[in-house]
Amino acid sequence: MRNHHRVSLFGVLAAFLGAALVGSAAEGEPMLGARDVFRAARDRFYNENPEAKADDKAPEKTPETPQRKKPETDRRPDPKPQADSKPRPESKPRTEPRQEQAPVYRPVVDAPLGLRYALLRQTSKYEADEVDVDTVFHSGDRIKIQLESSDMAYLYILAKGSSGRWRVLFPSAEIAGGAHQVRPDEQYMVPPRGWFAFDDQAGEEKVFVMLSRSKVNDLETLIGQLRDGAAPAKAVQPQPAAPKSDAPMVLAMHMAGARDLVFEKVDDSDAGADSDRRPAGHEARAEKAAYVVTKSGGPDSRVVAELTLKHR
Repeated sequence: MRNHHRVSLFGVLAAFLGAALVGSAAEGEPMLGARDVFRAARDRFYNENPEAKADDKAPEKTPETPQRKKPETDRRPDPKPQADSKPRPESKPRTEPRQEQAPVYRPVVDAPLGLRYALLRQTSKYEADEVDVDTVFHSGDRIKIQLESSDMAYLYILAKGSSGRWRVLFPSAEIAGGAHQVRPDEQYMVPPRGWFAFDDQAGEEKVFVMLSRSKVNDLETLIGQLRDGAAPAKAVQPQPAAPKSDAPMVLAMHMAGARDLVFEKVDDSDAGADSDRRPAGHEARAEKAAYVVTKSGGPDSRVVAELTLKHR
């Protein structure tokens, strides 16, 4: 996929993750969907990090007091200092104003970890709507992938194009300078600028998403290999030709844990419940998204999802 360029092999967003409901531990208690678990976990983050709710708007500048102009008739120069005047004592150098440090948020490690993802289809130059995650796209459609986390976590996104090559979509140098620890009070767009556009060639593209409370070493290494164009090290003994990338093996290992996750697709008009989390100027609209959550918490909690984007 290339930003600002038309790409092929895009289409339906689908996840093959398991159940649609999270069962309660106690028999007879109401069942919670993945969306409810996600919201409850995110609310816990806000409760334990109240500064995350603060408005980050810059303070308005107060207008400066205008300097009084001298009358047109008053052209006398400013008085010069007397030659015999005593020199002023040297003033101490001014210290730079203390810069406020960004707040350090505390993850809620004992809560489930959740991921919300949605597809935004462009409707005008500056607007887009969430579309059903099973939408089949057509030539001329332009989309973004929107992602949210329920807690502080590391986000990884890889995509496989029609050529079979894997590319890194996140972390991206265009988003937070390449940092890939995401926060619950932010929405992340892929691509951050421009759109993915569909051309006349039908096909499909795979997108792999992982959200983890701790860094994933093999993915960190894989991302470095993909960006540097490095191939896996060859064995000393003669072996069959190594693939261009070991991405399929690495990603398959992580997808094996998908059965321990809970998936729920949402297609309703309940977007107003999150109106306080939406950026200013975004009106409440029907929510069409997917949620994936872990069944329990922990410092090593991970969420994985595979998206198949189809284009006809």
